[in-house]
Amino acid sequence: MINSKLGSLKILSKGDIMNIQLDTYTIEARLCPVFLIILPVLITINLWAPETSKFQFGFSSIIFSLAISFFGAQFGRNWGKLKEIKLWKSWDGPPTTRFLRHRDIQFNSIRKMQCHRIFQGLTPDINIPTVEEEMSDPLKADQIYEACISFLIAKTRNTKKFSLLYKENINYGFLRNLLGLKPLGIFLSLLSLINCGYFLWIEWNNKKILPETIILTLIILCILILWVTWVRPAIVKIAAEAYAERLLECCENIK
Repeated sequence: MINSKLGSLKILSKGDIMNIQLDTYTIEARLCPVFLIILPVLITINLWAPETSKFQFGFSSIIFSLAISFFGAQFGRNWGKLKEIKLWKSWDGPPTTRFLRHRDIQFNSIRKMQCHRIFQGLTPDINIPTVEEEMSDPLKADQIYEACISFLIAKTRNTKKFSLLYKENINYGFLRNLLGLKPLGIFLSLLSLINCGYFLWIEWNNKKILPETIILTLIILCILILWVTWVRPAIVKIAAEAYAERLLECCENIK
């Protein structure tokens, strides 16, 4: 969404160099939620087949890992976006749009008026609706506010200048994608926990001792608890509103 290059992964093949760059947003907001989903599965596979941890990665395995990474990034984003539509409906619109409404009482009214004046000056082709105009046609008013927000986002893509905004955007994207992937995360964590529990039960029956890998089972249990108790719409809403506030604060910096 915002271009901030973290680094490049270099793969050599027959003298050619292929540079594949992953930005911070893709890694933290898209890949990390997917990794949290597959981590219990990887732990379970390692438990039943520990020889997989000794696998020597070659060129083909790197290519496969990259393919999984890029697919996973898109997968996490799509599920998060689908969830975002439902969240916005339950919140009566995106926080960025909500905060610009005259009828909104959550966002500071003085700062709201300042944002309206700044938007009116920066986008002379758009007429910021009055209280009466917003009340008579709220849908049109929202479309105007959304156009202003799109304009502001386009002006704040410099991740160094607007670093705090960028961090809030990553945090929101990460939590939103986690929520979108929650059903799959719970399913895979629960399935992995059952498999690990069965493995420990076999070890106990055969050796009358619990292996050190019980720690890995506890890690899966913690991940499952995280999915069930912490990943909730309320957490995403807090992050979304924090991003909206930081974004509207940027009005002062683009005058």
